[in-house]
Amino acid sequence: MFFSDIHNHLLYNTDDGAKSFDEMVKMVSAAYNGGTRLICATPHFAPSDFGNNSLNAESAFNELSAYCKENYKDLTLLLGNELFCDGNEVQWLKEGYCRTLNNTRYVLAEYPFPEKEKVIIKSLDAILCAGYVPIIAHAERYNNLSLEAIRRLKENGVLLQMNVKNYKTLDIGLNLRIKRLLSNRLVDFISSDAHNLLTRPPLMGEYYEKISQKYGASYAENIFCTNAKRLLTEEK
Repeated sequence: MFFSDIHNHLLYNTDDGAKSFDEMVKMVSAAYNGGTRLICATPHFAPSDFGNNSLNAESAFNELSAYCKENYKDLTLLLGNELFCDGNEVQWLKEGYCRTLNNTRYVLAEYPFPEKEKVIIKSLDAILCAGYVPIIAHAERYNNLSLEAIRRLKENGVLLQMNVKNYKTLDIGLNLRIKRLLSNRLVDFISSDAHNLLTRPPLMGEYYEKISQKYGASYAENIFCTNAKRLLTEEK
């Protein structure tokens, strides 16, 4: 079983992820050895925190692409962004400052964790109306986003991404939200949200078997691999 990772911060010198070329390639090596065969690099797009990092991201991506062609010939490497939504998200997208995932219509969208439900919904509706499809990054983290609201958002076309490392969290509230999302088949993608090799590594397979056994092999395969591969490489 191979994995697809559409949320990570392995491009060096772009955000709070990899800090050097060496760390970047070691993260890719860890991901590959752990079974990942599709990676969409998603450096933060948050100008207030990281400035305009577009050129740095492109440069690091090109370096990593060349490295992977030599060392991991069966690894698919793509580029996108994790868009921090602060009210300017549609403008950033339309003007081309923020990348969609692999130049598709899919956008990885992040919000402040305490953000109000109505603000998140308004933002997602605006992204949809602009012709994009938002994927809520680490959707399990938003305390104020109710299950009912998530169901309505999904009916409108919004997709959900979950961080694999959160699956066995000790946070009772977070654990409950994850169980509800998975048992109701609301998660569309599981990703690493990797930032480094130690505390937030790019490993996808740690909980694959457990999720497969509890929520079904077909569903697990879809959210760990197939959905991302289809959307980002076949549905352009």
